[in-house]
Amino acid sequence: MKPQSISGFPELLPGAQAWFEDRLQALRTLFRRYAFVPLETASVERVEVLSAKGVADKEIYRLARLRADDHGHETEYALHFDLTVPLARYVSQHQGRLTFPFKRYQIQKVWRGERPQKGRYREFYQCDLDVIGAERLEPHYEAEVLVAMHHALVLLETPRHRFRINSRPLIEAVLTHFGFASDTHTDAVRILDTLAKVPGDVVHAQLTPLASGAAADEVLALLATNPSLERLREVLPAQALHLLESLQRLSETLIAFGMPESAFGLDLSIARGLDYYTGTVFECVSTDSPELGSICSGGRYDNLTGRFQKRAMPGFGASIGLSRLLLPRLEAPTDTDRSPVPLVVCVANPMAFGVAAEATRILREAGFTCELLPHHAKLGNLIRRAEQLGATYALLAFEAEAADGAIVIKRLADAHQETLRIEHLAEHLSAQHVAREMPGAQRDTDPSAAQEHHP
Repeated sequence: MKPQSISGFPELLPGAQAWFEDRLQALRTLFRRYAFVPLETASVERVEVLSAKGVADKEIYRLARLRADDHGHETEYALHFDLTVPLARYVSQHQGRLTFPFKRYQIQKVWRGERPQKGRYREFYQCDLDVIGAERLEPHYEAEVLVAMHHALVLLETPRHRFRINSRPLIEAVLTHFGFASDTHTDAVRILDTLAKVPGDVVHAQLTPLASGAAADEVLALLATNPSLERLREVLPAQALHLLESLQRLSETLIAFGMPESAFGLDLSIARGLDYYTGTVFECVSTDSPELGSICSGGRYDNLTGRFQKRAMPGFGASIGLSRLLLPRLEAPTDTDRSPVPLVVCVANPMAFGVAAEATRILREAGFTCELLPHHAKLGNLIRRAEQLGATYALLAFEAEAADGAIVIKRLADAHQETLRIEHLAEHLSAQHVAREMPGAQRDTDPSAAQEHHP
């Protein structure tokens, strides 16, 4: 059998995997600073939970054993296709033990039965932020989620981006104004959500049966101009003006939280086709790589938990497709299949193994990443292996030095070396600015340290 991976299910070499996981850890640190708590839900949900309105059944992977003694309950289970629907189930189930507003981040794999293509996967990592309230949710939480995601994109080395913000009630007000009956709004919004992917004449043809050709002309003409709030005040009836005021307050709050004005703006063409969105909606695009399409999206939902309970629990969420954003950067071949190991301890003489092992233990306990290479007859082979591992220093355990509890430290860049007792290794290497992480500590990744540049 020829070994090969399955299309749409990406795999990484260890070095690339370490790079990817470093960014996941940086995101976790960032979100905790915004007081979001971590959550991981089960990969498997009941089919009835996942069969949410607005999602095609063909995109859901059903779970079943290859062979079963009977037709058990497994056929009722499926892999989750996003993290929002499982969140609604989780909050409804555990609400008595949660504090509201409930702010959670979730970085987890999801599965979707799409046709694999560049940037589209069947199995991929998704990163979600959501705030869910009990009965009500203050508007400033919407801004907080957007600003946190803005910093997340800066941290993920996508500093030039723009959040395109709209409001579902505002879209519906526009539709009503131009003659679309309320019972056509759901279908009309789904059609408008395809504007970026489908030719305008096709969208027009799909909208026309819902109202008239003239109504479709009016709506598409307005969206094509991407009108400002001021222009919309001139077009919309007085009863819809409060929707514009809500968007104006959101804009002011984003600025107060430190989001650059160049990083967001109103875009009436953003519709978001999923049915559970009821308020503010948005999509974010990279201004450097617009061909990626939306790299972060989400919005307001007022009753996502309604299928589980009568209690209304409004929320606001945002999602980044991490695999789609990050994996294309790893497609180029690299020089190594591993992430760099800064310190490599080499057993230059088998009699020095005990000191080499103790030195390795000391360094690891001090938070350094360290590899121990067993004895080889040729010292040069050990040095070359340390270089292949990307080491900054090779620590050479010779019999004579080991007898005194010491080891030779060789800086590989210039071959400078010195001898130190092993109990002084951690202090010496810290002074040389060798990176380390204290056990159990989170990596201190400050999003403000990443340079933000906006046109």
